[in-house]
Amino acid sequence: MIEFIFHADHNDVTVDDAPAVLETLLDSGLRYVGFKDIGPPPAVLREVTVAAHDAGMEVMLEVVSTSARMS
Repeated sequence: MIEFIFHADHNDVTVDDAPAVLETLLDSGLRYVGFKDIGPPPAVLREVTVAAHDAGMEVMLEVVSTSARMS
């Protein structure tokens, strides 16, 4: 079975409006949503993760950074 993962990123960076993008997907029937570990601050990425989980989605994080971010 083929599964589709919607990635909220552009040019290997999570889009700044990832929470708004996710909002448009909540009733789409998508099962998976993903984003990169760079772009918006960790608090925004947590917000997207919680909202996706609340909608019954699984979240995929793609690590592309080469150094730790301390925030």
